[in-house]
Parts: sequence; structure tokens; C-alpha cells
Amino acid sequence: MVDGDRGLILIKADDPVVRQRFTEGHELMELLFEAQEQAHQHPDPHQAPASWQVQGDRKEQLCDRLAAELLMPRHSFRARLRYLGSSMATAKTLASDYQTSLLATLLRMMQVGEGAHGLVVWRWAWATAAAQAQGREPPQLRIWWQATTVAWSAGLPRPNAALETVSVEARSVVQMAEQVDQFLTGTEFWQLGAKPLHCHVEALPLKIGKRRCVVSLCHNLG
Repeated sequence: MVDGDRGLILIKADDPVVRQRFTEGHELMELLFEAQEQAHQHPDPHQAPASWQVQGDRKEQLCDRLAAELLMPRHSFRARLRYLGSSMATAKTLASDYQTSLLATLLRMMQVGEGAHGLVVWRWAWATAAAQAQGREPPQLRIWWQATTVAWSAGLPRPNAALETVSVEARSVVQMAEQVDQFLTGTEFWQLGAKPLHCHVEALPLKIGKRRCVVSLCHNLG
């Protein structure tokens, strides 16, 4: 929470330290946006500088991105990533080094990393709100959100796609990791475009908030 008038950032004391740090970075960016908006105030809002007319989800995304730049500087992070290579183990190492959450670190790997890598977070969900309300079918592991490196060109599954429509395997690494509740890795094919993509998948069950999820890191094997 931000109090722009007094320049205060209020942080939940019971949040994990890594979340507190990211919240501080995010809210600091909110303060900077607010200060710039005030500095560029114009009698006619329609003539105010367009560069500071950022609102809603776009503003939240920018604040998250700038917080990541602050906590995980591009130059040092990319150098470490090049040395260690893109993997779940690297994400854990960098999360410890930079004192950031594993999920924020994985997303940063997608933003600045090289090579063709994709990050997909799966959660239990229904195809539609109506299907959930009717209760005629159980929830499935479906895509919550996803991100890729710039070099990724294999396409992306549609939002909320079910795992069974993405992996062509009888039992996906993601599914098995969720069932045994532990980290698993393996090679399989994902249907992302005209033809199946051969990829190496690392899957880690993870609780995000109150949700039971599986975080998967996909490496394109060509």
C-alpha cells in the first residue's frame, strides 16, 4: 500500500521477506509514477504528456517489471544466467542470491534469458465458470499464465488450455509431478503449433497463495 502524500510504503509484516522486497520495489515504482504525474500536471488532462498517462493493468505490469530491474539488475543477472544456464536449479540459486521469490526469478529468466525457453504455471480449474457452477465435470490442470524468452518461436497454447490438450504424452511430466508432489524432469512432446514440439520439461509443484499449482520450465530441443 502506498501513501503518496507522505511518501510512505506500507508492507505486511507477516509476508515472507522475498515478497516484502518485491512489494517495496513495486510500490516504489508506483510512487515514482505518481510523482511524475504530479510534475506533469496540465490544466487540460487531454494535453498531459502521454508517457505518464499509464493506468490499470498496464501500470501494474510496468511496476512489476521495474521492480524486477531494481531487485535483479539485468547486467549482473544475465551474466549469472549465462554462466549457470537456464534451469530450475539455476532459478533456485539466483532466487537465493538476489533474495527474490522463485516465481519472480523464473519470470526474470524469461525476460532476459537467451535460448528458447518457456515458463508455464498450471492450476486446477474448469474450462468455464458455467462448468464450475454446474459441477458436472471435475477440474483439470489448466494454464494459469505463461511467459517465454525472446528466442522462443514455437508458439503458445491458448489461455486456460488443459494439460491433456498440450502434452501428447499419455502421462505428462507435469501431471506426474503433481501426483507425487515432487520435482520431476523428463523429455516429451507438446502440441503448440502445426507439429508437436520436442522439449525437455522440468516440473515443480508449488503453492501460490492458496492455490496448488505446478510450475513447468520447458526447453525447446528442436
